Amino acid sequence: MWGSLAIVAALLLTVQGVILRWGLLPLRRVTADLAAIERGEKTHLEGRYPSELQGLTTNLNALVNSERQHLQRFRHALDDLAHSLKTPLALLRSAVESRQSPVALHTLIEAQVERMSQIIEYQLQRGSTAGRTVMVAPVAIASIARKIVQALYKVYGDKAVNCRLLIDPAVCFMIDEGDLMEILGNLVDNAFKWCRREIVLSASLVSGSDDAPPGLLITVEDDGPGIPEDLKSQILKRGVRGDQRVAGHGIGLAMVQDMLWAYAGHCEIDRGALGGARLSLFFPDTPVEKL
Repeated sequence: MWGSLAIVAALLLTVQGVILRWGLLPLRRVTADLAAIERGEKTHLEGRYPSELQGLTTNLNALVNSERQHLQRFRHALDDLAHSLKTPLALLRSAVESRQSPVALHTLIEAQVERMSQIIEYQLQRGSTAGRTVMVAPVAIASIARKIVQALYKVYGDKAVNCRLLIDPAVCFMIDEGDLMEILGNLVDNAFKWCRREIVLSASLVSGSDDAPPGLLITVEDDGPGIPEDLKSQILKRGVRGDQRVAGHGIGLAMVQDMLWAYAGHCEIDRGALGGARLSLFFPDTPVEKL
């Protein structure tokens, strides 16, 4: 009897081991694919996995793609930074070699140093944009917008600006909080700068359709002079300002455009109900309605 029990136990252990090995085979495939990605042999998890692991493999692929895109943005920003600094450095070298007067040399150095500061600020902002990522918590749009508006009320204290927030407190979206503050900060700052008295900042979740995905729509409009038609296609480019008499680097809206590209979004410029410029930003994705 004891011999029979030993044979049955050994048989059961063997069957159990075979079943466990067969059941854990997909996890070993995931481990092997991840190791291949670390070695640079693959770019993502490949092959068909059981339905129980589809969520895991999909999220891992999304994470890998997100990190790769972030690294690529850093590399492109550094390449562009090195390229952009060549011209002002060449001008400074030429000015030193040409032995200009101290006054002219001081003016040139001051202008080129300011230009290099603008270039560095712009390129570093491009590289640090978080962009679409799977590891980000939903952000309450209303609270971020309220903080920015309260800060700008202090900056533009000499203007009697009335900024209305038309944002439901329940509106939340999966976006990096730093990116959102940078985007809203640039847009609302421009509105404060150009408006006469009125600004309207609104944000809402839009449902998807056959032609467009669901996402977040942010609109900023003011009662200022608006943006001329011939500048609408140029205003989002670095260094372009609506009025050269107004102080600024001309890079704020360019930063917004680059951040929108990182989130696969887009910006539209037209004339709003208040008579001034209206900028509408759309971020595609399935939002989270409550924190």
